[in-house]
Amino acid sequence: MAPDTAVQMQVRVRLSAIDAPERGQDFSQRSREALADLVYSKEVSIETHGKDRYGRVIGDVFVGGRLVNEVLVRQGWAWNFVKYSRSPRLAELERQARAERRGLWAGKNPVPPWEYRAEQAKKRKAKRQSGKLGILRRISRGKSVVSHAVDDLARSNPASWNRCSSPDSLGIRHRRGRVARVVSVGTFDIIGAHIP
Repeated sequence: MAPDTAVQMQVRVRLSAIDAPERGQDFSQRSREALADLVYSKEVSIETHGKDRYGRVIGDVFVGGRLVNEVLVRQGWAWNFVKYSRSPRLAELERQARAERRGLWAGKNPVPPWEYRAEQAKKRKAKRQSGKLGILRRISRGKSVVSHAVDDLARSNPASWNRCSSPDSLGIRHRRGRVARVVSVGTFDIIGAHIP
């Protein structure tokens, strides 16, 4: 490929160092709308930090020179994800948002998403163990039936989210593109990401 040729592709991005309410939690929809207001249909620049276990690019997202990750925490729509964040700036922005009861901090008792996911995983596990949750899968053209419970514990374990490859292994350090769809508060798709 010639050095001046750019390849367009769709990229799913997870905002690094922050976490936001999950679907089903208070303020999840409003948090998602806040992200959409910041990035939807706008040119963004992403400083990548590798990939998570779902193949999403982990990155710091910039729109018009503003770091979207910080804006969401400042507005009170996301937590500083302390397990993966070493940013004193994000910690201070969250402290200010809490003190001023902005965004989700206006709620009675905001539950961090990592605690919510852990609680949901415990509930699913209890249901599986009680035999109330299971998926029947037919094997060998229906000659035998094996029951499989859906194991969401591994999928909901945030401990493995930032176990990622280095930016160099992605072959890029920065991506640019137009946001086409906001999937959830911390994740969105970019169409037309250019890889130099």
